[in-house]
Amino acid sequence: MKKLVFFISILILLFVLSSFLAFNYLGIFKQQNRKNLLLKDKNVKQEPCTRSKPFSLDPQFNKALDLIAERSKSSEELQNKNKLSSANIPRFFPSLDSRNCLNIIYSDNIPKNSNAWFDSESSTNSNLIIKVIPEYKDQNIDNLVMAMLLAHELTHVQQYFDIKAGVKITCVEQEADAFNRQLSFLAILNKDEQPRIMNLIKIKYYNVLGTFYDLWIEQDKASTACNKLQPPGQFNQDSFNICFWDKMQTVTTEFIQNIPGYQEHCKLK
Repeated sequence: MKKLVFFISILILLFVLSSFLAFNYLGIFKQQNRKNLLLKDKNVKQEPCTRSKPFSLDPQFNKALDLIAERSKSSEELQNKNKLSSANIPRFFPSLDSRNCLNIIYSDNIPKNSNAWFDSESSTNSNLIIKVIPEYKDQNIDNLVMAMLLAHELTHVQQYFDIKAGVKITCVEQEADAFNRQLSFLAILNKDEQPRIMNLIKIKYYNVLGTFYDLWIEQDKASTACNKLQPPGQFNQDSFNICFWDKMQTVTTEFIQNIPGYQEHCKLK
């Protein structure tokens, strides 16, 4: 009888302990998932572009937009086949619905220390103005590099609609979001293009996307932190992706706050 009571007590203790561990694990996962959804909540449906014809853009810009549009379609197809986590889908893709209203121009009239700029103050729903410094026209930038540059500005276009819809997002949050969406765009490029574009930036176009390149190196901090959280033998790619983008918010925010140009732009000093 004593053995039976002892055995039952052990079972109860194990049940309580396992319930406690499961509760805490689910709590952590839900907390990470909740943070991940914060960005998705900002994906507000924007007002449709009413222009029947696109602006006359430089061929460099059109080629880059064509590339982004192509990857937008392919990434959705991959997601539908459950081969790609939704966390990897660049959230600036909805801005392509307003492609006819994208007015991308070469201009010197942008803030100092900037290579490209979405002019939210001068823009309207039918005239979304993105400015790129004229030096890049002379360089005849590779389509992949230009697409990566525009990925950042298209995220600001998406934020423009989000803010108009009432979403509250600080300057630092806007920049962190834009840089992280560049990373997510890089993630959906094929395995040949990913090393090619980063090598191009490092060797030839660091003056164009050097800040993004430096952040790309910093992402190892997020990967390392999330790998440590994975239970041994229970690796789950989707939960890792949720963790990674959650950690990247912190990594990118801290990264931006330490760059003098963004300190000035976001009035941190």
